[in-house]
Amino acid sequence: MGFITSASHKLQLKHLRTLSSAAQPPSLACIPRPAPAQCLALSALYSPKVMSSSSRVAVVTGSDKGIGLAIVLDLCKKLPGDVILTARNPTLGQEAVKKLKEEGLNPVFHQLDINDQQSIRTLREFLKERYGGVDVLVNDAGILFKEADTACFPIQAEVTLQTNFFGTRAVSAELLPLMKPQGRVMNVTSFQSFNALKNCSPELQQKFLSDTITE
Repeated sequence: MGFITSASHKLQLKHLRTLSSAAQPPSLACIPRPAPAQCLALSALYSPKVMSSSSRVAVVTGSDKGIGLAIVLDLCKKLPGDVILTARNPTLGQEAVKKLKEEGLNPVFHQLDINDQQSIRTLREFLKERYGGVDVLVNDAGILFKEADTACFPIQAEVTLQTNFFGTRAVSAELLPLMKPQGRVMNVTSFQSFNALKNCSPELQQKFLSDTITE
């Protein structure tokens, strides 16, 4: 099961505790995913108090399949403006866009590899020139090795950290300066990170959950 953390112009970690401990979050938008279905706290994206402009733009990384694609689908239905579907593989990204257009939706595709700095900067320039900024950034792109994968643990750990942490940080570093007033950043993760947090010392937990945490 996964959950989402949110921030306004900065990445906050305290919501890990809030969303994971609540038996039923007060406001949920149910998003289908292959298996099992997940409920994600996305209602803040649609509140008129969050963004006042009539035309908005949302970017969802790693959204050609799974939960990212489901988020794009839901945003296309509820967010007035453009939803940018991104994928590392342009062919898979375009196929995802085609499927959504067959359902009467109109996402915009842009290639993005969060491990490629030039790819990130190309997306940044596209957003800056076309929209002048970003209203919503959903960091969904990530990697997960299957249990049957034969790669040794050090390799799995290095690749996972490079993508899920450093890649996400690189995207955030480039796009956060483009966030419009009262924009929102949503970080999609799994309960593996929450379990890892519980295994940290109290001092580290306090640091990671701080409202003023910085890079």
